[in-house]
Amino acid sequence: MIPIVTNGPDPRRGEEDRLLASLVQQDAAQHYEFKILHGGPTAFRGQEHLQRVLEQESRAQWELVMKLDDARLVLRRPRDARSRDALRGAEIDPYRTQIGSPRTIAAGAVMLGVLAAVILGLLVVGQAGAGSPDSTPWLGVTLGLGIIIVIAFVMMALVRRR
Repeated sequence: MIPIVTNGPDPRRGEEDRLLASLVQQDAAQHYEFKILHGGPTAFRGQEHLQRVLEQESRAQWELVMKLDDARLVLRRPRDARSRDALRGAEIDPYRTQIGSPRTIAAGAVMLGVLAAVILGLLVVGQAGAGSPDSTPWLGVTLGLGIIIVIAFVMMALVRRR
């Protein structure tokens, strides 16, 4: 059995499968196992982040074979490194194939859309009563709610990064 770690369905999957098969074939003695690490569209563009990820992966003895693009890295490690995985504890999953979550961007866009809709709705309601003497608090309520929601989303994003 040839160890190849891959991610779920992706349009580039065929290309990646061919590449991994080629690398495994070149490793005739089967000393290595290979994986493709996926990130967001620009996850590995910055040198600092790339080095940080490679340092994390090196703890499980993964080394960079090639950078396919700013979103994908090909890594390899000795097959006997598996025996030491349990000794390392749960610092990182040695077989992770995803850095971050592609759903994070979509979820953030949805949250910002909902936030914009809530603020717009409150502004419209506030403007509808603009002639009344108690219309001024609507602007404060709208801005206060908007600020609280933005702070909550920022805090959630910071907590998820840790």
